Amino acid sequence: MRFLFSLESLLDHRRRLEEVAQKEWAEAQGKVDAAVAQLGRYYDQVDEARTRSAAIETQGGAQTGALISIDEFIGGQKYRIEAQRAVIRELKTEAERLQEILIEAAKETKTLEKLKERQLADFNVKRRKAEAKANDELIVTRFKRAE
Repeated sequence: MRFLFSLESLLDHRRRLEEVAQKEWAEAQGKVDAAVAQLGRYYDQVDEARTRSAAIETQGGAQTGALISIDEFIGGQKYRIEAQRAVIRELKTEAERLQEILIEAAKETKTLEKLKERQLADFNVKRRKAEAKANDELIVTRFKRAE
């Protein structure tokens, strides 16, 4: 006797759906991470520009053009930073949506796996009982022949 789970094809399908959901969530999370890294680079550029500006101010002299240029750069970066924050919010929302899909797919898969485990345990109990019964009948038959 061999155990056959009647819903094996459905379980395989659910596993594939879970794998796809995992892949999509990982890709979305990767996009979030990349966007956050880009935001960090924007902040680093602003910090570098402020450091250059401070160095120019301490040197003194007629370098107002450079200071104005740095100030305009910082203003542009502030705009890029706000735009990047909006992008990150959208990407996080999408990643959270995909994570919910992944969680639901994992729950469905786990439910079927638990059902399979229970049915396998029941099958093993029935098989052991059948084997014990067959052994008992064999012993009884041999005992009767011996008489």
